[in-house]
Amino acid sequence: MIYSFLELICTKTTSRLSTICCVQPDLFDRQALLHRLMRDKELLEAVIHGFLEDMPKQIAILDKFISQEQTAQAGTQGHKIKGASANIGSSVLQELAHAVEKAGKTDDLDKLIHLMPQLHSSFKDFERAMETGSLCKS
Repeated sequence: MIYSFLELICTKTTSRLSTICCVQPDLFDRQALLHRLMRDKELLEAVIHGFLEDMPKQIAILDKFISQEQTAQAGTQGHKIKGASANIGSSVLQELAHAVEKAGKTDDLDKLIHLMPQLHSSFKDFERAMETGSLCKS
């Protein structure tokens, strides 16, 4: 029911931000981020743009640490990604990054390797949703 409501809002909204209002809430909680940004829609757009620009770099750094078997550094990088994902409002990315952080702290290279395709895929989903304005499905 809530998705139907959000879909209706998206179809009625004419601003550029309408393209990002109806993605799945676990992928991106727009309302929570907008609340944290004191309802400033221009700032919202700038924060999302910055996240989309920076996160591929952060994930590449993580990939490098894992390929070099530097698990502790991978865990630290996972912590950074977790914080950025939490700030943007993506619980999916936040949870994956938290798992990366924990695997790094426990020196679990196999787990780190296993988590990376999920992290890449989830970030690609996030990017696509922001670019295409995917509407929520009921």
